[in-house]
Amino acid sequence: MATPRASDSAPGLSDRVPSANHNGKPFNWKAPAIILAFEFLESIAYAGIALNLVVYLGKVLHGTTASNAANVDTWNGTTFLTPVLGAFLADTYWGKYKTVAISIIFYLTGCSS
Repeated sequence: MATPRASDSAPGLSDRVPSANHNGKPFNWKAPAIILAFEFLESIAYAGIALNLVVYLGKVLHGTTASNAANVDTWNGTTFLTPVLGAFLADTYWGKYKTVAISIIFYLTGCSS
């Protein structure tokens, strides 16, 4: 028995598939590379802070274990809710490219201080 082709089950399906190259220009990896690099750096920074925050709060700031845990939980929740704020701003006001540019500026400002 012959294997059915996509064109047999859905006539005209292959005619409706858009091409990946809409404007005739080759794909540029510059923007995705920048975003991937910043995501990589962000995950390294997150892991480094997460591992050392309780120790820093206890040893340097002399906090209690309960307050240290509460502060770390607050920090952890904030880091997971911040992308929701970014999505809201991107969808409502700025658009995706301006949001990425502004978030990179905030990221670099935070890392340099």
